[in-house]
Amino acid sequence: YLAELTLAPLLFRHIATAEQPGEISGHFHPKVQISSRAGRVARPCFLVDETRIILPAFGTYTGGLSCTDPVLQGLMGAKARAILTGARAIVMPMPR
Repeated sequence: YLAELTLAPLLFRHIATAEQPGEISGHFHPKVQISSRAGRVARPCFLVDETRIILPAFGTYTGGLSCTDPVLQGLMGAKARAILTGARAIVMPMPR
């Protein structure tokens, strides 16, 4: 497998870094906790900002990292958005 693949202007890699714009990665597989009528629910989410996209986990056995974790907070810009997966996509500011 490739450690990374550049298809300008995009860079695909497993683990996000703060080094290069146009990056699409996985590894951290972000999730967001939201309040609903059913109580607190964790949902996988895409994190998107001006320079990168971090993909959610789609597998049953992949846990996911809270988007409030310092690692994800350090990677994502101030205007980052979380796009929650599910029957209906929900777009919201990335929780801080």
